[in-house]
Amino acid sequence: MEWCALSDPVETSARESVSAERVDRSPMRTILGPGAVFAGTSAAGRAVMFLLLPLFTRVLTPAEYGELSILLSTYAVVIVLFAFGTDITIFRSVVQLEDDPARLKKYISQVWTFLIAAPLLLAAVASAIAVPLLVNSSLVTPLEFALALIWAALYVGATTLPFALLRAENRLSDFVRLNVINAFVTPALIVIALVVLDAGVVGWMVASAIGSFAMLGLGALI
Repeated sequence: MEWCALSDPVETSARESVSAERVDRSPMRTILGPGAVFAGTSAAGRAVMFLLLPLFTRVLTPAEYGELSILLSTYAVVIVLFAFGTDITIFRSVVQLEDDPARLKKYISQVWTFLIAAPLLLAAVASAIAVPLLVNSSLVTPLEFALALIWAALYVGATTLPFALLRAENRLSDFVRLNVINAFVTPALIVIALVVLDAGVVGWMVASAIGSFAMLGLGALI
């Protein structure tokens, strides 16, 4: 007489439940892992600047800090305008073209050339227009305004396409390396400009522009 080994219905149900749970959680882990790295790395720069805030308030006069606040607000608006809302489009296009390396390479070259050249051109035009408006202004000088626009243009060229590309291709290490400049190198340059060189607001703008230019160079390499 043969005996058939029957599975316990409760045990089978539990096993299926665990398997389903693993299937459901796996994509979530895949998403949350890189997502946490991307978000954490991007926030590192803001955290460093926040920690340096007491130093900045000591080396800058109230008038300089007022100028800096205006320029930083201008910068925050301009980088959004200069990016032309292309970051999401780039991300989607990279995903769609991942099976066609030749088209993807051409697309990246064309879009990146545009995102480097167009913001710089707009920064030059806007700076020229602003000179007669700001020459007698007590808010910011034409030089400070022009440097803020150049910084914004360089930052857009250095980050918009590379960040979208690296996120789409899930290249965490390259994303972190590129963000290191923004999180640590640029703040270090700003500290040198303010504390060592006593260059004030102009020094802040120049240091930030140099940091963005360094990001652009590194982005071209990776």
